[in-house]
Amino acid sequence: MTTLKQRYSEYNDRLRASGIALISFECPCCSAVIETKSGVEGEKWDSMAQCPECEGLFKLFTEGSNAYGLTPSAMSA
Repeated sequence: MTTLKQRYSEYNDRLRASGIALISFECPCCSAVIETKSGVEGEKWDSMAQCPECEGLFKLFTEGSNAYGLTPSAMSA
């Protein structure tokens, strides 16, 4: 059985091999550096995400070459 971290690494490797740009941001749960696909300039994307390091859940926001995550507690504050 593969781990979340292995699946994350394999997925990002496939994206890189396809020429898809990745951007980095800090996990809001553990501060690990995570990579995700860059968004389309002028469009805002959001999704639920899980950190491959700590497995914490958070909401991921991406706009162009910027990305950040927020935990549910940070969103309600």
